[in-house]
Amino acid sequence: PLRTKIISANEYEGYHTLELLLMNQSDIQPKIHSTDSHGLTDIAFALFDGCGLEYSPRMTNLNSRAKSIYSPRNPSDYNSKYYIKPSKMIDKQLILDESENIKLVIASLVEKKTTVANIVKKLCNNKKQTKTVKALSEYDKIIRSIHILKTINEPKYQQATEISLTRISHR
Repeated sequence: PLRTKIISANEYEGYHTLELLLMNQSDIQPKIHSTDSHGLTDIAFALFDGCGLEYSPRMTNLNSRAKSIYSPRNPSDYNSKYYIKPSKMIDKQLILDESENIKLVIASLVEKKTTVANIVKKLCNNKKQTKTVKALSEYDKIIRSIHILKTINEPKYQQATEISLTRISHR
């Protein structure tokens, strides 16, 4: 392992996923992180992308996930020639309005002034979601939709994630 961290059994591993890559100080600097669904949060894709990393979780039940694809355009703009159509529209304006705050969050993660997991946990557990968290969630939907489409459309992409996770679980 490049970086390890022991967390308690009742701690959600999704809060620590990004931290393992950002706190890694070895010569090997992975750019992609594969995980199973236990590493998923509502803003993981956005945070990884903002930090210049790719998040590649194993996606199960692709049929139902294909029904939750988001688009910057209205879903009715997609005619019958599309096999997979977006079901909802992204709130682009919210992302644009909160772009400076999103940059501040990403800068806080990259600067590592506090534990990355603490920042992620606070963003995910805030009962009263701020506009910034809502915007991060909207941005996450874009990157997540791209990941779902790549998983469906590019078998080698899905295989790479599976191989990575199989390699880890058999050690």
